[in-house]
Parts: sequence; structure tokens; C-alpha cells
Amino acid sequence: MKTKFKIVILILLLLSALFINTKVNALMPLSGKIIVIDPGHGGKDPGTISDTTYESNINLAISKALEIELSKAGATVILTRNDDYDLSVPNARWRKKSDFDNRINLINDSKADIYLSIHLNYLTNSAYYGPQVFYDNKDTENLATIIQNTLNTNLNTDRKIKPIPSKTYMYDKLNVPGVLIECGFLSNPSEKSKLITEEYQQKLAILIKDALISYFN
Repeated sequence: MKTKFKIVILILLLLSALFINTKVNALMPLSGKIIVIDPGHGGKDPGTISDTTYESNINLAISKALEIELSKAGATVILTRNDDYDLSVPNARWRKKSDFDNRINLINDSKADIYLSIHLNYLTNSAYYGPQVFYDNKDTENLATIIQNTLNTNLNTDRKIKPIPSKTYMYDKLNVPGVLIECGFLSNPSEKSKLITEEYQQKLAILIKDALISYFN
């Protein structure tokens, strides 16, 4: 009798643990994942400048919003920068190369599952608009597709994924899989007016998070 009672208790404990684990996974679907977010440019490198709007500042704002969303979903998030600076060493002869090299080292040493490089687009033709995702190799084409489709569906855009050109410095040297997300066009006045708002930055962050949940699950 005692043996049967112990077996019943053990089964109940196992079912309880399974229920708790299932509930945690549902609430934190990115638990156990390490994700590096790399806000492009920073410091003396503002990226694209449109009037008084610096690409580097919007990249950082979107990245910080994304960090919060991914963390709430259970991911461990690493930002390559969390303020307006680049990663070059002081007095570097080739500042941009030094910045790239340190980003490369940080991402490669992170043991992350993926990285997300956050940037903005700019063209002389102001008609172009919408986020576009670039993948670094065939292994991340599916990741790029899921993010792009999520953005297109929810932002009413129709841009297509593209490969990052081969031998592009930095991306060519990363051993962590990832994608480059151009979050919109600063050259498009209507899209620029959205990109500078906290509300739209938050919307982009939530959509990228939702896409990553779909990708990992």
C-alpha cells in the first residue's frame, strides 16, 4: 500500500513539474536563448544624417526597445553598445576598422544563438520605404524570411530578403549566425516621421520579437 502511495505521489509531482515547465515555456518562449543586438554606428560615426536626425540614435532606440521585449520573453540579451559611442579603441589609426573588430570579437565571444544588426536605409530616391532583412548565409535565410514576412504583414510593406554581399567586412568574420535588419528609410519623409517616434520603435521591437519566437519555436 505504501509503495502504491509513493508511486502516486511521484506521478503527481512529475505531472506538476511538467505543467509548471509548460507554463514557463509559454510565458517565456525565448528562455535559454542568447541574442546579441548590434545597434549600428555610434559616437563619431552617426551613420546616415537626415536634417537633425542621426541614424545611430534611432538604431540605439530600436535596439533598447528590442532588448526589453526579448528579455521579457526570457532571452538573455547582449547589446554591443548601450549609449552613443562606437567600439573603437582610443587613438585608433583606423577608427572604423577598430570599431568593427571589437564588435566582431564581442559577438563571436558571446556564444549567442543569433545576432541582430540594427540599421536604417537611405537612398537618393525618396519613394522607397519599408524594413528589409539581409541574411549572412544560407543557414540564416529562414530567419530572415520569418522576420521579413512578419514585418511585411504588419506594416503593409512588400520588401524581399537579400543576402549580405560576400566579403562584407564584419559580417564576413562573424561565426555567430544572424541577420542585418534595415528598419526603414530615413530618405522617405513619411517613414522617417514614424521612425523617430518611440511608439513606432516599440512596434518594430515587438514585431521582431514575435518573429524570433516563431523562428525558435
